[in-house]
Amino acid sequence: MAVPREQFFACIAMAAVTLLAPPACGVAGHSHGMRPGAHGGAAEPPPFTVNATRAEAIERQFMEWVRYMGGLRHSTFQHALARAFPSYSLVVDKNPALGDFTTIQAAIDSLPAINLVRVVIRVNAGVYTEKVTISAMRAFITLEGAGADSTIVQWGDTADSPTGPKGRPLGTFNSATFAVNAQYFLARNITFKNTSPVPKPGATGKQAVALRVSADNAAFVGCKFLGAQDTLYDHSGRHYYKECYIEGSVDFIFGNALSLYEMAVAIVSGHQAPLLPAARPLAGVRLRGAPPHGLATRRPIETCSITGTDLRTTCGVLTGVEVDVFSVQDCHVHAIARDYGALTAQNRQSMLEDTGFSFVNCRVTGSGALYLGRAWGTFSRVVFAYTYMDNIIIPRGWYNWGDPNRELYVRPSSSFLASPALPGSAYGQREHSPAPILGESSHRTGGRPGLPILLRSTVFYGQYKCTGPGASYAGRVAWSHELTDDEAKPFISLSFIDGTEWVRL
Repeated sequence: MAVPREQFFACIAMAAVTLLAPPACGVAGHSHGMRPGAHGGAAEPPPFTVNATRAEAIERQFMEWVRYMGGLRHSTFQHALARAFPSYSLVVDKNPALGDFTTIQAAIDSLPAINLVRVVIRVNAGVYTEKVTISAMRAFITLEGAGADSTIVQWGDTADSPTGPKGRPLGTFNSATFAVNAQYFLARNITFKNTSPVPKPGATGKQAVALRVSADNAAFVGCKFLGAQDTLYDHSGRHYYKECYIEGSVDFIFGNALSLYEMAVAIVSGHQAPLLPAARPLAGVRLRGAPPHGLATRRPIETCSITGTDLRTTCGVLTGVEVDVFSVQDCHVHAIARDYGALTAQNRQSMLEDTGFSFVNCRVTGSGALYLGRAWGTFSRVVFAYTYMDNIIIPRGWYNWGDPNRELYVRPSSSFLASPALPGSAYGQREHSPAPILGESSHRTGGRPGLPILLRSTVFYGQYKCTGPGASYAGRVAWSHELTDDEAKPFISLSFIDGTEWVRL
């Protein structure tokens, strides 16, 4: 029996959406295989007629997608560079007379269902109380606020909010105030906030996400992420966070993305230099306008910039120097835990997954007693480099999520034994596995009697040249790492996220 024309094109369009939508886990689109290119000068289709049917609209959108995907001569990244500059912009303002839209969601919904050009949405100062979602095929959106302290988008859902389908709880994934599901998203100078209060110790269902990022190639500059438990759901994809402030209590940076969090560039005494942690004390140095967390640069002495009240620099010992700090912004992670908390919960599930979090030139401050991370995933991976840590860090540093198997696996050292399967995780669903923050089981060992065994951690937690009272490696768990220069190198630059190919700020 013949299939109606409308049903046929509707099915094809749904297949296209399924192919382009990011996967539920892992690194969305993290592939160097299929790489769309330019249209090759193809003529633009005629505009829709006034009486265009829904089937014709679906057909036209599908053919536009076919032309987009047809040119496989260039990489996705090169294609993205052609979208680096805005084709047009929209303005959001709470006053209808001053903007094109009064809500952020309305501005996003005005874009084509398949967006292929860079669109800048400028959000004027104000508090926008709304829940915002960017659908999977509305790529190339830039969201610009008037300043993180001036432009705020907020909502107050939690995992147990009964506003899901048929009155069911939303769950952590859907609790997000702002959800990004499309590639090449860029946000500047705006605050994403979940207004739910800090939960009481032991409370369940209080995960409250301010921002969820479930797409590849997303970047955030000068943004703030405010919440309590599970503030930033760094779900999947490659992401770059620069000069951002992140606040929370428990697991407030979590997910399975491949992400780099780093400090800004400071303009100091007329020189532009990346800020790095201090190494050697200075004598007789006076600093004006310096931040309180003691960071400096690694540039040669003739172009060196000096910041920080602890009077340190990697440039060498200086005397009688006075410098001005004109602009300093940093990567700041701030805990608001009442008692105990954890900064990260990274969810890498396999040694084959190219995911993890790297914090470079950041500072960690706040209240409570904080773990640097909990091993949500069996192969969780987090590194802190050149980071200042206040005295809120628990000396052990890391927690195994109540599963000693995440600290190690056991392999009898015998040639006739097959290589072991790495242990799985019994703690995949975070809502239903509130492993206690405190207390850590001792190592378990095994293997055949009389055979030597090899113990190796399945998680990878490391520090590299960190400073501050909470940075001492002396009390860290045995299965964490103090990285060498060679071990740290892959984690401390944009190459960690392939950023040289797609980050254009």
